[in-house]
Amino acid sequence: MACGACSKRRLMQLAAAAAAELPATEFMFTAARTSITLKTGETTQINRALIQPMKRPEGGWAVRFRINGVDKHFDGKSPELVAQGIAAYLQLQKKTFRMADIWLNLNIQWYERISPNYQLAVDKALTELIAEEAVTDGSKRRSVDPSVWLMNALSLPGIYLSGDSYQASTFISHLSTVLELLNPNTNPQLGRATTYALYNAEFSQIRANPVQVRADARLWFYGFVSALRKSLSLPPVSWENVGLTYHWL
Repeated sequence: MACGACSKRRLMQLAAAAAAELPATEFMFTAARTSITLKTGETTQINRALIQPMKRPEGGWAVRFRINGVDKHFDGKSPELVAQGIAAYLQLQKKTFRMADIWLNLNIQWYERISPNYQLAVDKALTELIAEEAVTDGSKRRSVDPSVWLMNALSLPGIYLSGDSYQASTFISHLSTVLELLNPNTNPQLGRATTYALYNAEFSQIRANPVQVRADARLWFYGFVSALRKSLSLPPVSWENVGLTYHWL
């Protein structure tokens, strides 16, 4: 008879079986370490949904991962059931995994769809756990470094700031579109774990506290672009150059 206790027992069995496995998976973020510091200062293992009790992401617990070049959708009535479903599928595919990697990926996707007020950890602390170049999809993919294309992609939110009207929600939506391009779970050809982590950490600030004035949004965007360029080893850029590039000046 199916029950919550049975689901938890099955999850514990999968976790025990995975404990001795190799750390790398072939399709998602790998955790550089298996513990995280919460907003309260408490250190905890990445073995659960890092979301306040009785809260859930917009759209529920559903997630999407790319496995062997195929998009897979997982859903369940609880975060534990989603994690159990992913672990069972990976076992059927004979893939090595750790439960910490599964929970890291789940929380990263869930944090994109829930208010920071309900997140037990700071978004930046979560994405900083991503191990360098942890993501591949097991296929012969064409990997394009973000230093080649990211600045062009940022033309979408950048040029929006040159328009006559400005809405914080629209600006955030454009930034989210670029973030999705960087996500190696859903876009393995262009995505890169380390750049995604930095982008998401910086973006979480304005997502949590939307900038309502266009002039202030331009200042934030300039700092954002500067931080990304530094991380990608691109030359620094002046305020005037950014303004001319995106037609503010």
